[in-house]
Amino acid sequence: MMFPVVDFLRMFVLHPDGATLLLKTIESGNDVLMETFRKAVAIPVHSPNVLTILKAVTNLFDNSCLHQWLKTHCAEIIDSFSSCKPSFSKSAHLAYATLLLNYSVLSIESKDEQSQAQILSAALEIAEDDAQDADSKYRALVAIGSLMLNGLVKSIALDLDVKSVTSSAKASMDSKIAEVGADIELLTR
Repeated sequence: MMFPVVDFLRMFVLHPDGATLLLKTIESGNDVLMETFRKAVAIPVHSPNVLTILKAVTNLFDNSCLHQWLKTHCAEIIDSFSSCKPSFSKSAHLAYATLLLNYSVLSIESKDEQSQAQILSAALEIAEDDAQDADSKYRALVAIGSLMLNGLVKSIALDLDVKSVTSSAKASMDSKIAEVGADIELLTR
């Protein structure tokens, strides 16, 4: 019975008044957002709940009033979704890559090196996975490139062998992926 709740939350946070009301509820000590998140990703994992909560959390980035909440819970959110990856559908993989891209921008703005390292690691997993679809790979590669160019984790990326990821990306038949791979390769020099 979680799906209707999560789906409502996904739409509710898109409304500016909804996001503000949710933030007031959280600030009063009732973090219904995190409670709902934890229930949606709890074992046993139900794929529709995971996809919908992925979309709901991604929608939070549209409201700057919820950015602090996103920063505070970044590690738990990424860890929780990462543990759910075996149950991901193609749509969930794309939503997860989008979440990581959004988190990369937020962590660059806040200069949060620890979050950037975690996001980089998760994005590299996607970029290295040959089973991923082109859009998911592309978004992961953009997150990696953004973190290397504007973030604080370029040396970590080099230690994690980002060069092999860029070589593979450059050889891709998908022109978007090949282009981003070439751009990231320039950053490795």
